[in-house]
Amino acid sequence: MILLQPEFNNFYLSLLLAIALVILCYKRPNTSIYLFAGLGLLMLFCMRLPVLMYNNQLNVDESQMVSNLRALAKNPIYWQSADGGTVGPATYYSALVVTLFQESIDFRSIRLVGFILLICNLLLFYKTSCLLFGKKAALQASVYVAIFFTFVIHPDFLHYSSEQFPIFLLNIAIYIQAIMYVNKKSHGLYYFFLGLIVGIIPFAKLQAIPLIAVMAVFQLFQLRQKTWPQSLMGGIVGVATFPLLLLVFLNYFNLLEDFWTYYIEDNIIYTGTNKRAYGIINVVKLLGKSFDFFFYWIGIIGVSMLIGKRKMQWLSNPIFIFIFGLLVAGLYAAVVTKNNFPHYLHFLVFPLGLLFAQALSLQTEKNTRIILLPFILFLGWTLVEEVYMSKISAHLKLMKTNAALNISPVANYIKSRAKEGDKMSVWGWQGKLYIEADVLQAVAENQTLHCMQESVLKQNHIHRYLQDLERSQARFVIDATQDDPGYLAPIEKVAAVNNYVLKNYTLDTTISNNRIFIRK
Repeated sequence: MILLQPEFNNFYLSLLLAIALVILCYKRPNTSIYLFAGLGLLMLFCMRLPVLMYNNQLNVDESQMVSNLRALAKNPIYWQSADGGTVGPATYYSALVVTLFQESIDFRSIRLVGFILLICNLLLFYKTSCLLFGKKAALQASVYVAIFFTFVIHPDFLHYSSEQFPIFLLNIAIYIQAIMYVNKKSHGLYYFFLGLIVGIIPFAKLQAIPLIAVMAVFQLFQLRQKTWPQSLMGGIVGVATFPLLLLVFLNYFNLLEDFWTYYIEDNIIYTGTNKRAYGIINVVKLLGKSFDFFFYWIGIIGVSMLIGKRKMQWLSNPIFIFIFGLLVAGLYAAVVTKNNFPHYLHFLVFPLGLLFAQALSLQTEKNTRIILLPFILFLGWTLVEEVYMSKISAHLKLMKTNAALNISPVANYIKSRAKEGDKMSVWGWQGKLYIEADVLQAVAENQTLHCMQESVLKQNHIHRYLQDLERSQARFVIDATQDDPGYLAPIEKVAAVNNYVLKNYTLDTTISNNRIFIRK
């Protein structure tokens, strides 16, 4: 396929399509939406196909996701066979449903899940913007958001991240809210479905709760005087539905304590015990970690200010207040852990897009050219990246020429010794070894940071780790801590684990500073 040929530069084809879309949405906004959708999908697919076919991790979180999904495919009991840490069961089960229809569960299949979610999110964004701001503004804003996702090359926006499914749910909920706001719908059924979607989100990613809070406040103000009891009751029943079903599931499999300890308490610790100072400078650093994202948001804020200063009354518009609240909540969700991971910025992409769509809806004949500023700024940056830095060409070449799974010497050795049904544990944070060796994880947590780092739950994690090793009778234990000795603690540093390994395993060999233990 020509799009996967190393000598073919996908960038320039996507750039031509992007320019065509910008001209169309500026000069011919009444053109068939199907033409816009077709050109936009081709533009996005052209740049994303090499990424979809690249069967190696772009981020360590992908290895954790793939390994957990393989474990869940064999034993689909979350918190028993797999624990995604800050990622909830709803995210994993949704991905599992899609990946099971594919040939294998690997980096390509999980990235395909992300691509499907991206297309759905773009569609929901367009439909929501269309309801709130009209077709022209929705089209222009949607093209801009699609262009961002087409040309962004930061790995944190390309790999399958745990933010994508909760953002999909958030976009569904916001779309329902838009329907109710525009059409003045207050029937209890609408509130039930809104509540049902919102009730799932905390069990996909607790980090999204600040955005839910903003949505809840906005919706409470939309309650109608005559129908508010039915509406409120519908919402409450909807919100309670998924948690109650999960409660039944947890109780049946005796996992209530695991849920509370390893999901609720661990997430509180993750966001609450990081005492580093985190001022405005750190926020700016996070917003600038990806220059692609930097030019995306700076263009939107710039145009919104230029258009909005002439119509200051929009600041009191309920929709503007709602969007502003989503932006503040999204920023809080991105920075609350103080870890500055760029993939947390996913929480800001679509709220920023809604702000852009609202600004575009206020444009007049005098300032129509202003809307081109973000497009020129962002596409100009991508040209600089390609022409002067060759970053995009290098990115595409890497994806195309190294698409096959790279198998490390450690994984090769495990493959040569493993038998069908064998399981292993990687002590450290090298989840890709599970995928490269094609051996199932023996423990729920396929990275052992919680067993190493000081926390009030450290002993709980160590106890569960040892229980899992004993239950699964893991054949291999790999000490991979030498890959990052300043951050990770070797087995000897954790007495209970060291004693168990000494008693039940023998050191077989050391490869690339990774010690491989085999069960006696």
